[in-house]
Amino acid sequence: MTLLQIYNRIAREMGETEGSVSSQYLDWINEAQRQVWQSHNFVWRYKKGVIQTVAEYSTGTITTDGTSAIVGLGTTFTSAMVGRRLEIDGDGQRYLISAFTDATNITIDRNVERSNASALTYTIRKLDYSFPSDCEEILSMRHEKTPIKIYSADVSYFDSVAPKDTDTGNPYFFIPTGRDSSGYLIGRFYPLPIAVLSIDYIYFKSIPDLADNADTSVIPAQYHDLLVFYALHKAQQFYGDMDLAGAAYNQFQDKLGKLITADKNNSANWLFFKQATADELMRVPHLPDDNYYEFPFIGD
Repeated sequence: MTLLQIYNRIAREMGETEGSVSSQYLDWINEAQRQVWQSHNFVWRYKKGVIQTVAEYSTGTITTDGTSAIVGLGTTFTSAMVGRRLEIDGDGQRYLISAFTDATNITIDRNVERSNASALTYTIRKLDYSFPSDCEEILSMRHEKTPIKIYSADVSYFDSVAPKDTDTGNPYFFIPTGRDSSGYLIGRFYPLPIAVLSIDYIYFKSIPDLADNADTSVIPAQYHDLLVFYALHKAQQFYGDMDLAGAAYNQFQDKLGKLITADKNNSANWLFFKQATADELMRVPHLPDDNYYEFPFIGD
């Protein structure tokens, strides 16, 4: 059912006018989606992705006059370097590249801590990587071409054991560092990758809110009644009819139980992958981690 079809069913039950989804009912319908989404680790919450690391760049030399302007000699700077970090050998600082002018001119976020210096060697590295807009939580990550697993590390713990974050090489840690201005999950790898690597990962998707009349819920179509029952429960509760509110909630809970049971039954045939190799597991669409002895969508 589309959002409008869901609302029209609710409106008929409530004796209200069909055809225009009110903001209150829209909130209840989206709240229903979130209730379902968070009730169980459904197979359709999992998604696979691939992220490519960026090779470091150190071609040519640079000149600085002590300002934020960086002039290159023999360089080929690109607009893609905006947002990466500039490290000048012997300087001990990391500068954020804030603007690109041309192949030999970039701007950094603050003045360089030395003036009138030329023929300086340097390195430009990408530290922060953004993930898709629907990435809620990363569950498993590994190198695409090898069985090397990349482990997630809490940023506060990681800062206590490797505060300088200067080692380079093939990464074996991923450190989530927050979300960017667009709300996308961002994080860093450690050691810092210096070459292009493809990294496979599996993540929990976030659930998109319904907004337009033609929007369709990601919940399987045969269970869209869940959104109707939950919104009816909230509406009857709002209008003070607790008996009808309770009846609608019981319908919601009953149907949700059936959805969870169906998902568990459909997921059970993945259990044999416990003995699969890491390489094989990363090619299975829905499994989060080969180190799990009980996958989160197989039982509670």
